[in-house]
Amino acid sequence: MSTPLTPVPAPEIATDAIERELVTDAVRERWSLERLEREYILAVLNEMGGHRGRTADILGIDRRTLYRKLRAYGVKGARQGRREADANEASMRMLPEAN
Repeated sequence: MSTPLTPVPAPEIATDAIERELVTDAVRERWSLERLEREYILAVLNEMGGHRGRTADILGIDRRTLYRKLRAYGVKGARQGRREADANEASMRMLPEAN
């Protein structure tokens, strides 16, 4: 008789802070849903140190789905994903605030 598998909780990250910041930016700048999804995926990928498996687990999506999305975003490797997420974050800080 085999033992049933028990799901292991995904590593905890500051998703609430990530979500709040992204939603605030998205509303202020009127991002498309596609852009919000992209930015969120890249932010979680960055939080996970570029680890795609953990990123997929946190997002609750299949790894293949994550790989397809990253490929569509032009992200080739985990390191590039981190750099891109960092660059996006830096560019957002440099944008002038709307009055």
